[in-house]
Amino acid sequence: MKNKIRNRVINLIGIYQIIAGLIGLSLIFKEHFLFILQHLLTFTLIFGLFTFSVISGIYLLKRQNFSKGINLSLINQGLQLMQFEVLGNGLYYVAGFYLALGFSDTPHFHLDVSYYFFRSACYISFFVDSNEITLTLNFVALSILVALCYFNNQLRNDK
Repeated sequence: MKNKIRNRVINLIGIYQIIAGLIGLSLIFKEHFLFILQHLLTFTLIFGLFTFSVISGIYLLKRQNFSKGINLSLINQGLQLMQFEVLGNGLYYVAGFYLALGFSDTPHFHLDVSYYFFRSACYISFFVDSNEITLTLNFVALSILVALCYFNNQLRNDK
């Protein structure tokens, strides 16, 4: 029974990551075509992140290399755990659900709680003229990371 529940939850996480990545990929083409032409490096990184989400989900659904799927998903969710911008350099990557608590110092220090249902978005900034400092923790990614670590430990103990 325990394995059946674990497999169902892992299947749901895999399907979730595939759908979130595909939504993100479709949004890239729909909303950012001119931006893509102007910023090829940024596009390549963003495209790679959403593709990585899809690949992570597929590996979770494939049973022959299950631990690889968990490891890839740990990386994928780890990249979504924190969003930041520090003096013009930052990363905001979310593929799927988003519930976050963070702070920003622009224009003055304030806490922010934000949530989105199936938000797939990625913003990468390099050397932008900004004095902003923002840091956000994504609790959905944190919850998935905890579940994946738990299942990973179970798999190791089952061997």
